[in-house]
Amino acid sequence: MIVGGRPINDITLEDIYSLVKTFEPESATLSYIKTIDWENNEGILELLQTTVAMANSEGGYIIVGIAKNKDSQAHGLNPITNLKSYIQNICQAYQTSIRDKIKGVEIIGIEAPDSTGFIAIKVLKSNQQPHMVSQEKNANFFRRTINGNRVMTLEEIRWTILNDPDYQRNFANPGVTKKNSHPPFVRIFTDKSVDQFLQKFIVCEAHPMNLVIVSPFISDLAGEQIDLQDVIEKINAGKIRTYVITRSPKEIYQKISMDLLQQSPYVELRYNEDIHAKLFICWCREMEDKSFALFGSGNLTKGGLRQNLELGMMVYAQDHGKTIVRDLYEWSTSGLRTQSKRIKAATHV
Repeated sequence: MIVGGRPINDITLEDIYSLVKTFEPESATLSYIKTIDWENNEGILELLQTTVAMANSEGGYIIVGIAKNKDSQAHGLNPITNLKSYIQNICQAYQTSIRDKIKGVEIIGIEAPDSTGFIAIKVLKSNQQPHMVSQEKNANFFRRTINGNRVMTLEEIRWTILNDPDYQRNFANPGVTKKNSHPPFVRIFTDKSVDQFLQKFIVCEAHPMNLVIVSPFISDLAGEQIDLQDVIEKINAGKIRTYVITRSPKEIYQKISMDLLQQSPYVELRYNEDIHAKLFICWCREMEDKSFALFGSGNLTKGGLRQNLELGMMVYAQDHGKTIVRDLYEWSTSGLRTQSKRIKAATHV
């Protein structure tokens, strides 16, 4: 491969010409983008998806300014004007549309004699996988293969999260903490706290017996990394008795989410117009030390997941945390639950 494995600053204009001259095909580690039209969004999504896919796989190179044929071979040059502005726009797109930030991405402009040029991007295999593209109402994880980019399956996402070093340190072994850090049974989240709970619930292997959702507002989370349908599928697959306490729906998005929840035979739905608390509990009775709870300011909505500035505390049922999780579970399932109007009973227990 002409550019494979080389430092990005070693890639020359002659290398770009050689890619086209030899009809170098795209691969799992090489991709071409003909152009990026920032005003009409042409090519932007392809750039974001390819960058994330490579970071979630083995890394690779993206060359902007080369056209490809139907066989994904380089077959034409499409030089770029104003390389500096192009690179700034790429960096801005990465900043606003990729979660979490991919470290170590290198971008250079390769100038041609006529003041045009090409852009080369080197993406390293990330050790903070999985990353995702989050743009407008859509959010997806991608992986790179010899045939291009593809959407990751929920099982692949789950496996990747479980094998992430940060997950192992913060979730799989929450009791292992650094000196002067939080107590081993709690962790404070200042970003995406509800999303953190959902991720931990989806990958939980301790066979949860109960799930508690106390949230004044609930949406279907369409386009998010984990949406409400994913949560319901986990509930149904694990036969998890679920208590949902929320306010009666007034808006269309609330009614849609209530319709989804009522389709599950394991969900008990109750309304309470006075609740302001936000509480989420995964209760594992047979392996109680695997239980955990989140309470804070975030609703189970897209705003609560990503758009609003939220604060949450995750409590693990270890050490003193076990008493806290038990108290939260008792308050929600006995106290608050009995004060709330039952709309739908769980038909399977």
